Amino acid sequence: MSKQLLDRMKRLGEQAKKTQSKLQEAQKKRKDKKRAKLETRLEAKRKELALRRKHEKEKLQIKKMESELKRLQKKEQEEKLQKARDAYNLVMYGSRKGKKK
Repeated sequence: MSKQLLDRMKRLGEQAKKTQSKLQEAQKKRKDKKRAKLETRLEAKRKELALRRKHEKEKLQIKKMESELKRLQKKEQEEKLQKARDAYNLVMYGSRKGKKK
């Protein structure tokens, strides 16, 4: 083969290597960009889930507090009712309460 042909083949080979490396770099950049985008979305989802869990915990705490308040109100109401019954019994039956005939 002639020297010109060998030089041309050598240059084409080098050019092909450069083109290949540029293509690989471009692919790597696309992959990195895609990965970064996915990581950002994943982090946003994690934060959203953490906030949702926090809100769920707060909702549970509020429900517990509400049920505790209702229980206390019911207990107070029963105590008032019992006091009223005791007062009624005292008036109606005097000090005989608890005594047997």
